Amino acid sequence: MKSFKLSAVAALLASFTFAASAMTPVNDEALSQVSGQDGVSIVADLQVNIGSFTYTDSTNTFAMNDIGISGVIAATIDVLDAATFKGVPTPTSAPSGLAASLLASGVTAGNLEQVMHDAATALGYQDQDVIAIAIPKVDNTTGLDITVASMTTGRGAAGTTNSMGGISLANLNLGGTKVWMFGHD
Repeated sequence: MKSFKLSAVAALLASFTFAASAMTPVNDEALSQVSGQDGVSIVADLQVNIGSFTYTDSTNTFAMNDIGISGVIAATIDVLDAATFKGVPTPTSAPSGLAASLLASGVTAGNLEQVMHDAATALGYQDQDVIAIAIPKVDNTTGLDITVASMTTGRGAAGTTNSMGGISLANLNLGGTKVWMFGHD
């Protein structure tokens, strides 16, 4: 029985060797006809629980307790070279976030991509690769639900904490959000 197992292992290893020897190199001309997909896509069902978030200044405190984040989120991650980053298309209909703020301040849709590139340059961007993270709009899913069970301050009457109740955000939709990251000195 032992020799049968060893023979099976030897046959399996030999088949890998045979398969590897059957591979042939691909020349540049043939390889130029091959296309693939860049980037990574991530889909996550978030179930995040944070015990508390506390902010303290010199004598005052504020705490948010039992924070929960749940829901499905999707994201894509790509690496863009300088030419691609400079040519990132701007929204043509119903822009939101930074794009909407810039358009409202007098920037035109025609020069919005240049303004965003200039903002990155002001922060140290020097034509290096950029990591682009995008949260696409996904139909048939709800957004994230965020709850804070209680919010308190540390300066209540007679040494107690003041409660300001809790909050709940339902169906927070981050679809269409884009983040560009780059390194600098």
